[in-house]
Amino acid sequence: MTGPSLPDFTPLPKPADAPSTVPIDAAVTEIVADPARLGLTWGLKQASIVSLDPTITAQVDGDDKTITVYSMIGDLFIGQRVFILVVPPGGNFVCGSPNGIGIPHRDRKIVTAATGSVTFTVSPAYRKILISWTARATNAVTVQNILMQINGDVTFAYAYELIQANAGTVGSSATFSTGSAVVGVLTGASAPANTFGSGTINIQGWDGVHNNSLGYNASSQAEGSGAIFLKNEVGGFYNGTRPYTSITLFPAAGSFDAGSDFQLYAEQA
Repeated sequence: MTGPSLPDFTPLPKPADAPSTVPIDAAVTEIVADPARLGLTWGLKQASIVSLDPTITAQVDGDDKTITVYSMIGDLFIGQRVFILVVPPGGNFVCGSPNGIGIPHRDRKIVTAATGSVTFTVSPAYRKILISWTARATNAVTVQNILMQINGDVTFAYAYELIQANAGTVGSSATFSTGSAVVGVLTGASAPANTFGSGTINIQGWDGVHNNSLGYNASSQAEGSGAIFLKNEVGGFYNGTRPYTSITLFPAAGSFDAGSDFQLYAEQA
């Protein structure tokens, strides 16, 4: 038994202005043979960020025009040097930076001989900073303060509240418009040998989200001699202008003694 017969199929006539066809295998061969001429080659280029709002733009080294880019490494800042992955026809993607923005930044400084201060340089692209430290000073005191300055600023741009406990006695004090910020307490040369103060410093908003208002809080402790055991809690602000780029730590008197150890960790999230 056979089914009904189908009508003959007659192809539609080809329009006079229709483009000529290229066999699919020939088109693929052309793409593989010369992708650069067709604009299909991926590339990694260095550039500088030009604008952030409403779109992120960058200028590739050697070009005189800006291009729209998309960040794969989080927040950026104007002037930041970046690596751009060019992916035609998808777009241009910021995938890294020469200074490692997009990954946590770590730095450690161990004092090997008496030194007056320790300075960390940190890109303003980072948001949160944690410094942990153990330190001892060279001058002949049992305990004393450790101080901090931002961007090397010695003007009266710091304010803080200090709560201190000493062998069970608790007191507090507020300081305004001073040239450095107290961030902890450390031992001095009159403390028992090989004893170090220790503490942590947390800085919020390093990326300059609030101009003239860089907040920090710090916790520390130091054991002197006899009945001297200090526990400090500090909260304060640096009221200088952004961008913030460096942190300097130093004892209130004398120098950091050998063996003092400072570790910094910065991240964007």
